[in-house]
Amino acid sequence: MVNESPQPAPEVNARQVLLLVLVLIALAGAGFWYLRSTFLQQNTLLQLEIADLYQASSRGSAAVRMLDQAAPRLRDPELLARAGELYRRSGAYQKAVDTLERSLAARPDHVNTLLRLARSLHQAKQYPQAIAQYEKLVQLQPENSLFLKELARSYRANGEHQQALSRLQQVIELDPTDLQAYLTQGKIYRELRQWDRSIAAYRQALQVSPDDYRIYMAMGQVYMEKRDYRSAREQFEAAAQVRPSLAEAYYMAAETYIGEGNFEQALPLYEKTLEVDENYAAAYAGLGKAYAARGDCTQASQYFHQALSFNPNDWDVNQGLKNCTEMLQ
Repeated sequence: MVNESPQPAPEVNARQVLLLVLVLIALAGAGFWYLRSTFLQQNTLLQLEIADLYQASSRGSAAVRMLDQAAPRLRDPELLARAGELYRRSGAYQKAVDTLERSLAARPDHVNTLLRLARSLHQAKQYPQAIAQYEKLVQLQPENSLFLKELARSYRANGEHQQALSRLQQVIELDPTDLQAYLTQGKIYRELRQWDRSIAAYRQALQVSPDDYRIYMAMGQVYMEKRDYRSAREQFEAAAQVRPSLAEAYYMAAETYIGEGNFEQALPLYEKTLEVDENYAAAYAGLGKAYAARGDCTQASQYFHQALSFNPNDWDVNQGLKNCTEMLQ
């Protein structure tokens, strides 16, 4: 039997050992950073989901705190856009602007993100900047009525009424049945004290929606400002006919008689107002003034007291009550 001598172990080069250790360390480090990156990304997505839940449950401040943790780590433009919209809906408009601008840096013409930015700027009352973003949107989609109406809104808020009216006219040319465009035109003309144009816009609105009590009420207000009390009364009566439960329509009809100095005719309309809504404080005050004008301070005082139960600091009502008290002494 031949004895076999053991084979010598292969020599291990120290340099190879060191290289192997370095490779293992590098692999461990890469794994650590990969796991950390994955965790942070998943954690950021979770934070966005939680912020969304907070915002949906009207806990805006909690949503903003959660977004403040997530936003600095966001890189994806879609996630940045989502975070920006959550900021906007939570009322943190400047943070929304900053976050949405980061998203747009990666995709400057992304329509939804541009729209979110324009809305955030408008709500932050940065109207010139909002207008600039809306103009970009209109350039991208010239026949988008929503963009044109929101652009008009920003022009109006910035005091540029003619620009607003021009954009609204574009909306009407695109869709002659766009009720909101006519209503906004009516409001702008009223702000400009161009009563006849305001009324004309509201009449156009009535052709689109003849049973909309809001249009009759708006026209009535314009006629009141023109001091055309009879025409105003016709509009308020039409509103009451369309919506009999609208206490304001009866109250405003009574006010048209007061404008004419006809207190007797106002009385039953104030009473009708309270029949519809017993908590309509202004109707109690109106009754007090009407009875005081008739010289019936006892009845007037009762109504003034009822009006003050709703608003104890109403100067006009307090003054009316004071005058009646002095007359009864």
